[in-house]
Amino acid sequence: MTAGTVNSDTAFFDCIYLQDETGGIDIFPYAESGLEIGTYVEVTGYLARYQGDLELKVISSEILDDENLQIQDPTLLSCEDASDYETNGGLLIQVVGSVKEGSVCYNSDGTVAQFIVEDETGETKIFIDGYVLSGTTGENSLSNYITDGAAVSAVGVLYMHPEVLVDESDETYGTEVAVLRVRDCDEIITISDSTYQLGSDATASVISSGRVSQLSSIAVDGTAFEAGSSDYTLNSSSDGGTIVTFPSDYLETLTAGSFTVALTFTANESSYTVENVLTVASAASGNNDDSNDDDNTGDGDSGDTGNTGDTGDTGDSSDTGSDDNDGGSTAVATVTVSGGSYVIGSTSGAVISCDGAPSQLTESKDNLLCISESKKARLSAFRG
Repeated sequence: MTAGTVNSDTAFFDCIYLQDETGGIDIFPYAESGLEIGTYVEVTGYLARYQGDLELKVISSEILDDENLQIQDPTLLSCEDASDYETNGGLLIQVVGSVKEGSVCYNSDGTVAQFIVEDETGETKIFIDGYVLSGTTGENSLSNYITDGAAVSAVGVLYMHPEVLVDESDETYGTEVAVLRVRDCDEIITISDSTYQLGSDATASVISSGRVSQLSSIAVDGTAFEAGSSDYTLNSSSDGGTIVTFPSDYLETLTAGSFTVALTFTANESSYTVENVLTVASAASGNNDDSNDDDNTGDGDSGDTGNTGDTGDTGDSSDTGSDDNDGGSTAVATVTVSGGSYVIGSTSGAVISCDGAPSQLTESKDNLLCISESKKARLSAFRG
């Protein structure tokens, strides 16, 4: 059984889903309460379609084993395959992609009702019944993090739904549409990548809205950490999300490149993994060619040499002499900047790194890059 009846917040109305090695199917009607996911059930019935969805109409049923639970983990599919109802209808599926712009629709109370996940193969519609909530909080708080462009993982059973709409201009308006029918709001989570620069003595955090209480393992490039390892710290955001922070001692053992941080969560007895990218940048090279800085006083002394256009500066053949009285000139170096991310209420820091030399940091400004009307990122100006 992949969708049971033990928790009213995560139970579908009057139906369950069964799955074996051949596929999955909607069992209707079935209203017996208290059945856990993984319960082994035998059902006798006949096949029928209800508004396009294939069902097994129940004649009789028998619980064969409700102690030795047989758990089915979701199958990770591309968005194209996850929308192939004829092949995968009724199957418990995971998709990973980004939230399509303009696709998030809301219920009258402001909770998320549906959205679209897209990847390089296509798109999959995600549908949340109005009565399906989080199995841990009893709420639908998806609106806190399901936004346009968000990187997301979603788990659900593939279902043919007759009422899923984006808007009337959508080509699927008023037709039957294959959707992932979410069984628990906890199984829709966002993913955040991170960057670290070697030699920066900073930390790097990967952040997910997946519940920290459901995190079962952490691995980097396939190597799992032991519980309690000093190579990471685990924190919870204000809404129960997961923040994994790697200290510099661990990060400095890595080489420049990209690493896959795999977070495995267990919800409704099933396990699924989301992958975050940890990018490790090379150490800052520093600028050692500043021997002329101390001599470049701009005081116009005739004793300074080496400038064909300005007797007040030294060693700068490109200075035409227009800044004799400026008290010295400052060049701004070109540096590469990598962004950071932060979850409000997480008490975790955010790191913005670049390859400018720390010894050349002169000032920071909070108005160089505006991310939104209310959030700003700090960039720094470097002398070089």
